[in-house]
Amino acid sequence: MKIGASTLASTDLEKFLDYCVDLNLDFVEIVKSYPNHDLDFDLLKSYDFTYSVHSPLIDMNICSLTRSIREASMQELKDSIDDAARLGARNVVIHPGKVSFLGQPYKDHIYEICVDSFKEIHYYSSGTGVMPLIENMPMIPGFMYTDINRLNSTLENLDMFMTFDIGHAYTAGFSENEMYSPRIKHIHLHDNKEDDDSHLPLGEGSIDLKQVLHLFDEKNYNGTYIIEANNPESLKISLEYLKNNNFI
Repeated sequence: MKIGASTLASTDLEKFLDYCVDLNLDFVEIVKSYPNHDLDFDLLKSYDFTYSVHSPLIDMNICSLTRSIREASMQELKDSIDDAARLGARNVVIHPGKVSFLGQPYKDHIYEICVDSFKEIHYYSSGTGVMPLIENMPMIPGFMYTDINRLNSTLENLDMFMTFDIGHAYTAGFSENEMYSPRIKHIHLHDNKEDDDSHLPLGEGSIDLKQVLHLFDEKNYNGTYIIEANNPESLKISLEYLKNNNFI
């Protein structure tokens, strides 16, 4: 099992990287978002991790009906791909856009813009060695592609791939035996109690994680699992869960 951690767990990047060294992790996902939007390449390259990059989380909308907002968001994605290539990272995680309250009457058109944005970022990444991976979203009003089947279909048509977030899928009502697609190249791992995207430590929510992980094992999934914990202690608890259940 290729297991790593997201810097979502701490805003102190250097301290968290040292913590990941102490935990003997090989993989780290860098969240390129405030307060670590501008990556410190010298610092990151001083460690022997295999990295992935999560594109910015805050104030982004790649399918905005306001062209300047969409263009600025797309530039952030392109910058993330450039940074990933410079870092030697293989993957960039990308969130789809949002449908605002006042944008609801134009929802179908917004999805069309989103697909165009996927195509644009797919083309931009060609030849960089970096794969853009679109993430399924939690069941939060306005969030797009909470339906993993719809996302899977869209990505199949575009010959693109997915970051699969197990916790997000659970909030959207998907059962454990429905949590698989051959489009999945990267996994975000955390727990919840279905009613909220709470990013609980593994084993502290109601997801049958053993069933999900066994499913991916049966399907010969060979990508990385990134634990998205809220804090370092939750990361440690999650790793203990995986060890106690013989996954690592």
